[in-house]
Parts: sequence; structure tokens; C-alpha cells
Amino acid sequence: MFHKGVMRTRTHLARPTLFALCAVLSLAPAVRAEPLTPASRQKLLQLRQAIRGWAPLCNGFLAQSLGCEQGDMLEYAGLSCLSGEHARCNDARLSQTADGRFFRNPIYARNGDAIDSFSRDMLMGVFDYVLATGDKDSLERFYKWIRSDHDKLCPKASDNRCNMVPGGWGLYGMVMKHVGLKVPLLLAAAEATVDIDLASGALTVPPGYRMELVAHHIITRRKMGMNTVVMRDAAKKIAKKQPLNPLFVVLDEGPTEHVAQLTMEICKPTRGAQVNDTFFQRELRRNDKGEIVVIRDWQEPVPPRASDVANGHDCLMVIDQILADNGNGVPAAANGGLTRPQAIPGGR
Repeated sequence: MFHKGVMRTRTHLARPTLFALCAVLSLAPAVRAEPLTPASRQKLLQLRQAIRGWAPLCNGFLAQSLGCEQGDMLEYAGLSCLSGEHARCNDARLSQTADGRFFRNPIYARNGDAIDSFSRDMLMGVFDYVLATGDKDSLERFYKWIRSDHDKLCPKASDNRCNMVPGGWGLYGMVMKHVGLKVPLLLAAAEATVDIDLASGALTVPPGYRMELVAHHIITRRKMGMNTVVMRDAAKKIAKKQPLNPLFVVLDEGPTEHVAQLTMEICKPTRGAQVNDTFFQRELRRNDKGEIVVIRDWQEPVPPRASDVANGHDCLMVIDQILADNGNGVPAAANGGLTRPQAIPGGR
């Protein structure tokens, strides 16, 4: 599952044995940072409202830049929908056509077939949309379409992005079960591989978009009430590797003053100079001035500040994860959500 979808080269990860994975799990209890204060919570609420005013839309749908770039829209529309940005649920819904097939955005769905019209990463957005809305019919229809397309997520691809893998099937089955659908035997059998894939990804993927997919996996499964040892360890690993990434840090620490201050350092009430990227899918470092910058694949001579490239939707997703209020200001306990990464009864 941990391979980005849009115009990027993919490589399969080697799968360590379960014994090796268990050997590297960090099971020591985490030291808790200072909890989020009421003052910081209020600042985040105000910041979220301001960002909702400038985060770019194009044709009414989520845009990843001011230039109307929407290539990976379904992944982020789904995650936004799940996090509490309810308008984005419609972006995901309109990415499906009458035959059950999903596309990476509504424009692709409207225009019909194209090469690389979907990927395993976009599938995470489908899962998020279904979990947020309960639209189990869309999930079942897409499953039937995938089986009719020789178990591929799209008919034409430039690489293996549309090939389903065991972990993907397993996660599909978990979502089907959660929304009350009958889980086919193929998917039920594949569930045993899901944590193995997650542990492998957290251990081996480099900073950047593939590490963001590890975080996305954790968010999706926590929505289903899961928080296994492997999930908690994966959150800890990616936060340790990228301690400036507030999305990763909140999955490990929960809502803390530390993650709030980190978020407010990157996310501003007015848009930055570029607004052309999703900051949390990039490697983050501090430059000589102490500013948080993004390190992108094309190796810019002067890496831009994360606050300049953030497209706003990325900030909203992070703030929603911290506030855990379903986007409406209601405390997390009233929403039935997890306010801290904790063990779930029955979780492994």
C-alpha cells in the first residue's frame, strides 16, 4: 500500500519475516508531552476557520495548488472527509462512476478512461470516504468492478500502481467488515498480512510520500477502532524519523502542546507565497535560519519553507487530527473518537 500514485516510480518493499518484525518493535511506554491547553485549542480552532477561507478549490473540488492541480485529489479528499472537512466527502463521492469504478478525482471520472487513472494510494481515500459516510454500497460496487477488471484498480497503468497486493485486499476486507458488508474469503484471508505490511513500511520507507502513506494507514484503521502494537510502533517510528512533521507526531503523542506549536509554525491564517504542495508528504528539515523547509524529489537549490508551500488542506487535516472534533468543535469524547493513541480492547 505504501507507494504514491501520481507519476512516480514504484518499487516493491521487501517483506521481513514476522519474527524479524516483532524483534524490532519498540514496546516501551511513551513519555507523554504536555497535553493541549485550552488556549492552544482555541488558537487552532481560529486557525482552522481562517485556513478554510483560503485553501484552494477548483471547479468546487479540493485543489492541491493554486494552479488547480488535482492529481492525487481522491486520497486527500477522502482523508479530509474522514478528518472532519465534510464538504470534501462530495469530492470523493463524485469520483465514482455508475459502473462502480473509482477515479483519482471527479474530473477523471467525468472525462472517462485515462492511463494511471487510479492507484493503491487513492484506494485509501475510498476507504476514508466510506468510513466517514457509511456509503457501503460504493465500496461493494467498487469491489465488484475490481474483480471484473482482473483484480486491477484501473485498466491502463504505466507501472504497477493499479495492482492489488495482499495488504490492500486485507484492509479492504477490514473496511467491509466495519461497515457491515460480507467479507469475501479472499479478503478475509489477506487480513493477516496487513500489520506485516505496515511494520515493513514503517521500518523501511524513506521520508517523503511513502512515509505519509504509513501515517494514512494508521489514521484509517484507528477510525475503525483499531490500534494494534504494530500500529502504535509504526506511529512512533515515523514520528522519530520525521519529528518536524505534525501529522506523524500527533499519531504518536496525541493532542499535545508540542504538536500544536509545530502545526502553528507551518500553518498560517493567510496563505503562503507558493501554495503548491501537501507539506506532510515531504521530508521536513530546518534550514540555517531555523525555519522548517520541505525537501522535494527534484532537489531545489534552496528548499522552500513548509509554510510557503502548504496548500491549506494539509493544514486542515492536521488540525482536525489534533482537535479530534469531527470538524465541528465538539469534543472528541462526544464524537466517540480517540483523543490519544491508546490500546483498543482486543487489539493485538
